[in-house]
Amino acid sequence: MGYNRYLRFPVTDWETLEELREAEVSDLYIDGPLGFQMDAIAQIKGDTKIRVSPTISPNISISANRKPSSFFIRPEDLSLYSHAIDIIDFKEREQDKEDTLFAIYNRGTFNYDINLLIDDLPARNNLLFGDNFAKKRLNCAQKCNIPGHQCRYCDTYFSVTLKMRELAKSSAKK
Repeated sequence: MGYNRYLRFPVTDWETLEELREAEVSDLYIDGPLGFQMDAIAQIKGDTKIRVSPTISPNISISANRKPSSFFIRPEDLSLYSHAIDIIDFKEREQDKEDTLFAIYNRGTFNYDINLLIDDLPARNNLLFGDNFAKKRLNCAQKCNIPGHQCRYCDTYFSVTLKMRELAKSSAKK
């Protein structure tokens, strides 16, 4: 009574998620591999509120480089996650930047350089992302990281996106 408890780090695995649900926590901050299993999370979350940060992944920022397979959500794709996500948190130091990000995600579109929202993605043009990108990643469970499984969808997608951008630049110069 009168005390609040929270985890400083996001929940990234099923074991921790289940333990916290059994402890009847009110909110869980999801990141990393769990971000790629939203349908499964929606089925078991019950009254627990699921929080995510769509632009900055603390789990990935610990490593030297953000990988294309890290968890992020573009504003255009947020509706695909609405069945599982209750609260969007922006982990920013500056209130002005947080307010701006909230407005962008609330509006649901962003037609500019995607790196202005999501740091260090290997793609720049937000308009090159198709609907199939988010739909495929939404519940992929990052099988590409399981020994013996292959996917490479993210890597292939970004390679093709970058190649298309290079071709567009070279044809524009001619």
